[in-house]
Amino acid sequence: MSRLSDHVEHGHDGISESYICLTGSVSDSNYSVFTPGALFFNPPEKAHRMTTGDFEPTLLAYAWTGTGEKLANQKMSFSSRKR
Repeated sequence: MSRLSDHVEHGHDGISESYICLTGSVSDSNYSVFTPGALFFNPPEKAHRMTTGDFEPTLLAYAWTGTGEKLANQKMSFSSRKR
């Protein structure tokens, strides 16, 4: 994710997300800021939002788990926040 990116609040029907932050920093729903080495998890249907830091890009490794039917049409889209 580029710096100043915003992944709008959303949830996933029947899909869990697990992330590890590799570089940069990311806020998950403004509850916590995760830095390299941090793990975070979003269970199915939990509303969440990811926002990156101001100073450097963020690299996340992630896994989505769920049934093949639920995973088939998932995608990610990000927007940049105004500076």
